[in-house]
Parts: sequence; C-alpha cells; structure tokens
Amino acid sequence: MYKIMFYKNTTLTRIKDFDENNMGFKFVSIGEIKSTQFKETDVVDVVGTIVSMGDLIPFGLNKQRRIVLIEEKKMFVSYAANREKVGHVVLTIQMAKVKYWKVNVSVSPAMNGTKLFINADLSEKRDGNNESALKIEILTPTKTIVTPEMFFKGATRKNVGDIRDASNEVTCVVYAKIHKIHKEFGWCYPACKQCSRIAKEIDSSQSSASSGYSKKSWRCDRHGVLKSVTYR
Repeated sequence: MYKIMFYKNTTLTRIKDFDENNMGFKFVSIGEIKSTQFKETDVVDVVGTIVSMGDLIPFGLNKQRRIVLIEEKKMFVSYAANREKVGHVVLTIQMAKVKYWKVNVSVSPAMNGTKLFINADLSEKRDGNNESALKIEILTPTKTIVTPEMFFKGATRKNVGDIRDASNEVTCVVYAKIHKIHKEFGWCYPACKQCSRIAKEIDSSQSSASSGYSKKSWRCDRHGVLKSVTYR
C-alpha cells in the first residue's frame, strides 16, 4: 500500500475507460521506433507477433540470451488470420529499452524492469493498440479532451512503486487507479474548510446537550463548531 498526500489545490482528472489499461501500457509502433525519434535512454511498450527465434547465445557469467524477431501486430493481420488454425505467439514487451546500431533497431530489457507477456489475454491489445482510445477529460466546464501524450508531455515516467524510492521532493503526475479512499486510522483527518486546520469531532451526547446540535459536528480552534468538514 502507498500513501499519497494531496494539497488542497491538487487537480484530479478523470480518465475515460481506465479499466481498459490496467497494466499502464503506452504502446508505440515499430515504425515510430525505426524513425529514431526515441533516445537510447527511453523505454517503450511494444506488441507484435513472433516470426523467428534465434539460438541461445552465451554471454557474461553463466548467462544466455536469444534474438527474437517480431512483426508489428497491425501489419500482420492477413498472415495472422491464416495462422489462426495453427496458432501464433503474440509477444507484449513492457518498458523495453530502445537500441540503435547502424541500420538495425532493437529493443532489450531495461534494468530488470522489463515485463514480457506471451499470448496474454490483455484488453489493452484487443483494440489494435490504439493508445488514443484512452482519453483524459479535464473536470472543468470547458469539457477539454486531451490525449495521454499531451497530458504527460514533459513528465518523467514512473510507476506508483517508484514513489517509494524517490530521494528528493518533487512535483509529479500520478497515473493510477484509485481502489478505495480510507478515511480512518490516520490516513487522512477531518479539517476545517476555511483554514484547513484539524477539526476534532464533538461527542454527540455533549453536542446535543450543550449546543443543541443533534447531528455530527466538529470543533475548529479558529472557527469554532463546524457542521461539515473536508478530509486531508
């Protein structure tokens, strides 16, 4: 579990159809990789159909590797349709490192963080890897619709787990799904809406006897008895 604190002016945005991208994929096409628009320090998500697997190649100390050739899924439709009866293997690579060597382009594991999904039933790849299908609507009266690329422009890509390893105080964008908001056990506290100071709940028996309030109420050191509070 991770605890994320919000400022009173933190802006929340609602993402349409978030459940269709539970794994947090941000697919790029093989054509985009070949266009050399990425740096070798970038990580990307790629999906394709395996067309060839090389032999195991020893390297390092007691390690082995192999070269796997994949065909881009959307360019492989006709051939894949003919292969349905015998089956074909779809490989999804999450957080792969881009490598350029002369005219050759490849992706490889990145710092033990790369994930491989083989023939996994992922809803993210059923829509033809159309990442623009996930649109973000800003909760303002203008009803502005922006793409994930616009929303994350200039942001450093991190998983929720990376927040724990952050050593410096930074301002970041968190792209995650909220499963539950805990209002008890110290994760958040009732605060005065006017000054944001902590508000202490007044015992219901004392409140009804002394001040006439029958509903739940709180006390702020600056603004006295409160009928409603916000949680911080």
